[in-house]
Amino acid sequence: MKSRLILYGMAVAAASISQAASYSPVPIQPSSYNADAIVESNATPRLDVVTTATVDNGTNNTANTWFEQGYDTGNPGNGLPLANTVFTAQDNANYTFRTPPTYAGPNGILIDTRVTNGMFSMATPAA
Repeated sequence: MKSRLILYGMAVAAASISQAASYSPVPIQPSSYNADAIVESNATPRLDVVTTATVDNGTNNTANTWFEQGYDTGNPGNGLPLANTVFTAQDNANYTFRTPPTYAGPNGILIDTRVTNGMFSMATPAA
């Protein structure tokens, strides 16, 4: 059975989704994440050294996963937006997203046959 990585944390996790100036996003606690499934742009070629799980094979850590732009030097525009970048939704210019400050370390919640649950913990909103 294919693993399912819920990577709300990936490109959007520590993300700020904003639709209006009055919107204040509530960040997810970094401690919520239990898997590193995104390869950083400056990572070594061996994926199992820089990730703890992959999209296709979970903790077996083989097969396909996400990577940051710049990792694939032959196709530098491919991949998730660079860390700590704000970008606009392709289909709705009213939505912007901020990627996490870094893709190093845990950046998603892995749910599969071995890891059967996870929980996003929200940070306390600022007053």
